[in-house]
Amino acid sequence: MKDELQKKAAELSGDIASGARSVARGTVRVVKWTVIIALLVTILAGWFLYAANYSEGTRSGRLIKISKKGVVFKTYEGQLDVGGISSSGPTGGLTSLWEFSVPAGDQELLDQLEQLSGRKIKIHYEEKYYQFFWRGDTKYFATRAEPDDGP
Repeated sequence: MKDELQKKAAELSGDIASGARSVARGTVRVVKWTVIIALLVTILAGWFLYAANYSEGTRSGRLIKISKKGVVFKTYEGQLDVGGISSSGPTGGLTSLWEFSVPAGDQELLDQLEQLSGRKIKIHYEEKYYQFFWRGDTKYFATRAEPDDGP
């Protein structure tokens, strides 16, 4: 009877060890897939925030400045005076400034903006969902500029 009990105890301990290994494998599998799915969701969300446009359109006004800014990440930033209340008083009136960034590497657009500086222009832009510090100081990125000879 003692041998029989020892045999049953050995079988039971083997079954427990087998079950514990099975639970451990299942847990590792669940954790592994959870990490993979979380990583994919993070990558897709990051790509969406980086590449997708929230809106696009045009703004017209007088181009006030284009400047290169930054300590480590150099970006080109611009200001457009889109108008407002003006007066000939000592304060010069209220004006509305719109700030935008120029995409890195778009030298043709930079040259065009420098030629149009001080003139009334129309800027075509894309607004991003999120502003990343290495891309520019704003969420608005100029894509094209042209003289605005309208009224």
